[in-house]
Amino acid sequence: MYLRPPLLQTSLLSIGLAVLTGTADAAPRSTPVPPDPFVQLTLRRLDDASLELRYELPAGCTRAAFAQQDPASQAFRRTWVPLDDCGPTDGVHLGPLEATGETCRQRRFRVPTTTARAAAFPPAFPMQGATYVHTGDYALTGHCSRMRHHVEAERIGVSGRFVLGHASPEPAGDGQVSALLLDRASPVREQPLPAFLDPRLPPGEAARILQLAQATRTALTRALPGARYQPVVLAATVARRDGEAGEPGVNGDAHDVLRLTLVNWPAQPDRESERLLARLVSHEISHRFQRRDLTAADPQGRLIHEGGAEFLRWRVSLAQGWITAEEAAQEVTGALQRCRASSGGRPWAALSLAERDARRRPYDCGFAVYAMALAAAPGPQDAWARIDDYYLELGAGRAPDFATALSCGLRATCTPAGARALQHLRALLEGPQTMDEAWQQWLAALPWITPQPPSAADREERLALWLATLMRKDCGGAVSLTPGPGRVTLDGLPGCQVLREDLTVTTVDGLALADARLPAHLDARCREAQGSPAVELGSPQGRSVVLPCADTEGLARPTYRVDLPALLRALERTPAAARTASSMKKAARSSDRAALHRD
Repeated sequence: MYLRPPLLQTSLLSIGLAVLTGTADAAPRSTPVPPDPFVQLTLRRLDDASLELRYELPAGCTRAAFAQQDPASQAFRRTWVPLDDCGPTDGVHLGPLEATGETCRQRRFRVPTTTARAAAFPPAFPMQGATYVHTGDYALTGHCSRMRHHVEAERIGVSGRFVLGHASPEPAGDGQVSALLLDRASPVREQPLPAFLDPRLPPGEAARILQLAQATRTALTRALPGARYQPVVLAATVARRDGEAGEPGVNGDAHDVLRLTLVNWPAQPDRESERLLARLVSHEISHRFQRRDLTAADPQGRLIHEGGAEFLRWRVSLAQGWITAEEAAQEVTGALQRCRASSGGRPWAALSLAERDARRRPYDCGFAVYAMALAAAPGPQDAWARIDDYYLELGAGRAPDFATALSCGLRATCTPAGARALQHLRALLEGPQTMDEAWQQWLAALPWITPQPPSAADREERLALWLATLMRKDCGGAVSLTPGPGRVTLDGLPGCQVLREDLTVTTVDGLALADARLPAHLDARCREAQGSPAVELGSPQGRSVVLPCADTEGLARPTYRVDLPALLRALERTPAAARTASSMKKAARSSDRAALHRD
């Protein structure tokens, strides 16, 4: 017989008596569930022209200001039509959270779709039978910044696949969601990658887009096994821009939905249009091998991201035959020329972040940096391996140095040539020299690139950039112009002091734009020490205006010729002495990649 210890017997007896007599303590109460701190954001497709937007706001969200406050985002939000009694948004704040005694914690709007240019990703872009959405313009800040996202449509493209009815996708690395909201009857494909191809695309272009995307993905998967491809849903459409010339153009972006838009696209594309399409598709697919969220905080983040995608696109395009060797060489020299001309005689480090990221600058300067740094320093790793290891390190949670990764590689001692390339690259991105001076010193040390006098096309391009600088000074920073053969049309803008009406410029100080003497004349004229030098812009109609001079640095600068075979050999070569070390490290690198893919 088992006897309990006396203390235990007493305790059990006391509990039993308490239960029988009803004197026991009350059962413990359940812990109250704290209120949900998240804002619930829902986007529902209504038709090609509109969405329904819903916010469900928690009690802690007392001041609902929008996170993106650029003019384009504010203007877009002012188009929202309230579907409740809580009033419109002013584009800056969501609106009053209380109105006439009613708590406005659930806001509803009808959102018109738009093809207008956005500051970043378009928030509600219409296609035929589909709508591309990105949540950046809907995001709130402060106590309202934590959001859950929900999308509703008959069919949805999200997270690399198609689903029916509704989805609550996890945000990408930037905290935002992109999705494609479709009608059930809209044509979609699952292979070779999930895609919606707008029925309005010209015949043959839909198949061409898929071929370009798949070829780029296959090539980069082989070349960059450590830079993991991030699956997407591809959405391709067409658009016409009001007020633009009929010349074809492209734009796109590569969030979790990869959006491709062919603007003013011809029914029978010519060679240049096809090259433009290949450039767009391959560039955007290249982004899916990068990790923008992991480089966004880097001061060179956009140069790394956009310049890197341009370099990857360039290598794939040349290998696939989408560009000729001559075109490939011209792309390198063109990027160099535009990068040097865009700095305005200042060091890269002196440019603000907004200036570094403006227009084509991160694309051109980044592409030139990748090509020159990777080719300047042969070492244990070729160009592909250095890029691959950079993204492998990022994906593993480390913070590799971008300049070192390109010039030296991350898995070997830097060679003397690599150390010299690293010194030039740091001088370019971090030093006190102007961009032009830093590039000039670096290019003088590279054997596959040689200076030559500017061609007529080079002079025209530089004069257009110079005229853009004149207009920017006159118009408070705004620029709108269209270059053409022997002329540049400056669009009159209301914020300008002088250029309030359109002006087609064909002469400057009486010299034709095509006159080879013009760059030297302007350089001498605008460097005059006395007074405030000015120039006269003339048109074929005899109308002229006088504007203050702008910096002429670069107008007479030499261009460069690239020896493409030598450049490509430099990108591929690995010195014989380093090949053994490279092969010994190959197994370790493969092991690291395997571990990363298992994470």
